[in-house]
Amino acid sequence: MGERVFIVVPYELWGFFAAVHDHNTGDSSPATSMLPCSEPTEDDVSPASSLTSSPAEVCSEFSMALSNIMFRIVRNMVVLLALLCITPNNGVVDGKRSIQSQGREEYQVEKKLALLNKAFVRSIQSEDGDIIDCVDIYKQPAFDHPLLKNHTIRMSPSFDPTIGDTSAPTILNSSLPFSQVWRKSGSCPDGTIPIRRVLRQHLLNASSLERYGKKNTNVIIKRDFHMLDHTFTLGIEHYHTAAALITSGYSYTGAKADINVWNPPVEADDEYTSGQIWLRNGPFNNSDTIEVGWMVNPSVYGDRRTRLFIYWTNDSGKSTGCFDLLCPGFIQVNKDILLGGTIEPTSSFYGQQYHISLEVVKDFDQEVWWLISGADNITIGYWPCDMFVNLYNIAEILEWGGDVYSPRMHTGHHTATAMGSSRFASEHWSMASFIHQPRFGECSRFHPQRKLAKSFEMLISNIMVMILLALLCTALSSGVVDNKRSIRFPGEELQVEEKLKLLNKPFVRSIQCEDGDIIDCVDIYKQPAFDHPLLKNHTIRMSPSFDPTKDDTSAPTMLNSSLPFSQVWHRSGSCPDGTIPIRRVLRHHLLNASSLDRYGKKNTNVITKHDFRMLDHTFAVGIEHYHTPAALITSGYSYTGAKADINVWNPRVDADDEYTTAQIWLRNGPFNNSDTIELGWMVNPSVYGDRQTRLFIYWTIDSGKSTGCFDLLCPGFVQVNKDILLGGIISPTSAFHGQQYHISLEVVKDFDQMVWWLISRTDNIAVGYWPCNIFNYLFNIAEVVEWGGDVYSPRMHQEPHTATAMGSSYFASEHWSFACFIHQPRMRDYSMTYKYPYPSFPYTPDVNCYSGENYADILFTEPLFYFGGPGRNNYCP
Repeated sequence: MGERVFIVVPYELWGFFAAVHDHNTGDSSPATSMLPCSEPTEDDVSPASSLTSSPAEVCSEFSMALSNIMFRIVRNMVVLLALLCITPNNGVVDGKRSIQSQGREEYQVEKKLALLNKAFVRSIQSEDGDIIDCVDIYKQPAFDHPLLKNHTIRMSPSFDPTIGDTSAPTILNSSLPFSQVWRKSGSCPDGTIPIRRVLRQHLLNASSLERYGKKNTNVIIKRDFHMLDHTFTLGIEHYHTAAALITSGYSYTGAKADINVWNPPVEADDEYTSGQIWLRNGPFNNSDTIEVGWMVNPSVYGDRRTRLFIYWTNDSGKSTGCFDLLCPGFIQVNKDILLGGTIEPTSSFYGQQYHISLEVVKDFDQEVWWLISGADNITIGYWPCDMFVNLYNIAEILEWGGDVYSPRMHTGHHTATAMGSSRFASEHWSMASFIHQPRFGECSRFHPQRKLAKSFEMLISNIMVMILLALLCTALSSGVVDNKRSIRFPGEELQVEEKLKLLNKPFVRSIQCEDGDIIDCVDIYKQPAFDHPLLKNHTIRMSPSFDPTKDDTSAPTMLNSSLPFSQVWHRSGSCPDGTIPIRRVLRHHLLNASSLDRYGKKNTNVITKHDFRMLDHTFAVGIEHYHTPAALITSGYSYTGAKADINVWNPRVDADDEYTTAQIWLRNGPFNNSDTIELGWMVNPSVYGDRQTRLFIYWTIDSGKSTGCFDLLCPGFVQVNKDILLGGIISPTSAFHGQQYHISLEVVKDFDQMVWWLISRTDNIAVGYWPCNIFNYLFNIAEVVEWGGDVYSPRMHQEPHTATAMGSSYFASEHWSFACFIHQPRMRDYSMTYKYPYPSFPYTPDVNCYSGENYADILFTEPLFYFGGPGRNNYCP
């Protein structure tokens, strides 16, 4: 079936069977060559010249073959038993649904895959994890439609698509057209079209095999509208909420717009959100519809990326139609645009805006509805009119806007899936999502046969009505307005302004980044560190007493396929010598914080003691309440440094008051009053105001009760480098089954200078340091070191459990390119050399929610520490 299943079996068990196998066969090859599902190598196949053998040799070969068969039978029994032990009755394994024991669903899945995936001329592995099949244009899915069996392809419209009549006003000059990620990995040859391959896990994660790629349309709700002297009816699908600009009253032959592109959060896998154009005609409960735009739809695409989509139906989605090319209907003619393809980059708050320009237009000569990408005037393909009943000639209703689908819509626990940018419309440019230049084409009543395919008229305000169908879930009692908290009492405004003055230092230069951040280049001698009472007369160490460019760790081959990180702000400018970059704290960052006093700090209330015994060494670690880690932990030495390569992802964070990290910890002191240094990447909306993956540091001298903070949000850490932004966005991040990225970080004690240096091993840059005199127990050494992930949520250990993910959101058992990993964890002791942490062990207190595993693909090689998990799932309710 083209996919492998890897089962983790204890090395000792494999060693036993390997020994039996080697004794019987004389095979002295490594046991690793006998891993489950391994493919035969060239050495396993005898050359043709050896086919002539004596009877004794034949008997010997038969005996050896029989021994091999017996070994494989026993081996497969072990694997089968392992599967039976780890596969629960409901068929869910590590957050992904498995095949039921009867094998019936297996057959259905394979049959569905054979139906959806066509034979391809070329296959492209995209860096976002997609596999793109270049399919012969005459063998695309459309021709499975009974009405299109003898259809002749229209390779281009009867009009010139490069002639447009819409001029963009100045505001859109600051918004850039979209691009698709897959184009970085290759292109399809002439005579083919790109189709995103449907994978087995896409179908297994779908709520229904039969309805995969279709809408879950159960009930159509009738809505009546009156516009001037025109009355019309619109059918709204149940469990949908739209916010759209709507028009009716003409015979529409086309619609187009520039649609602002974002990547809003989608709470659950069975929900989706879109920004789009609708064309409709027909009875409210049985209408023809064409939809085009962008969407985030985990149930169809298997991830939460923003993707270009189309949709059609001729019965309100009850039985006909689908997204993209997941059923016969739409005929694609272009080889460069991928329907369902990832759109990247997307817009950012206060930063660079991006848009897609799309047009659907009737071609009366050819009797088709063309889809055109207006950004480059490319004809993507068309819907033949004879597939429709009511859209055969014209559309009667047009809409531009957003839509959210959720089975939890209009229930007591409303979905947290966002529409547009996730900000309300009143936030306007660079905060709220927008439709620019909505346009329609219509049939002239004096010339009904006149071709108006490219003759668009501007929407006239007196025939339009704005319809807000969204539920305005504004928590007025808690002071939340438009997704941002308002001032709750008169004195808070003054407190916010005073806090901003304290946090934001005078700058030499200011840089507006495309990701929405504002970076202030602050004089190195005026940075926040010098507000610390112990650092008033501190002399800056501009570099370590050792050479940071020397690294004694060589990377194995596996990490050669993982790329180091880069920071987005570098695209917008750089700080001059003598300054350091500091991310500016904005007013809304403070307003959205749970507490002004604790902004930038951890919400540490209770420290739970966890006792460990490692060989003959006993130690205790304090775990903050509402935190769940999955970490590789070591103790028993006097540690003077730690480092690792940390795989970078962008996991889901369920709520604004939660966060997730992948990091290194150094600790010393009593479990409930310890000194800690932390560094790595995190997604933390309450500190950064978004859900981007960011580089972070953290320190405290009392387990976070009153001291310490993230990044430079309090005095303590002294930065000396002008190129690394603490709190800066890391981009790109890793993709499932695709390109992997990592950050290489080190914390090391400089005994000559009495500081702890932070070093970026990606480019061997000394970023800055923590002076030892701000610590109590970390003044000299660390006693505990950890590598792994951490999730914080006030809803931790409750039901329902938080859905905030750790790592990649996959459990550790998924391994390379699916689970997040720590590569080459190293600790340094008084020998001043880095070593693999021994003794060490994975610490995973809640394996049903987040797991950790030390795993090596090859025996007797250094393992990677894999960790992560989805949070809430069937076993973590």
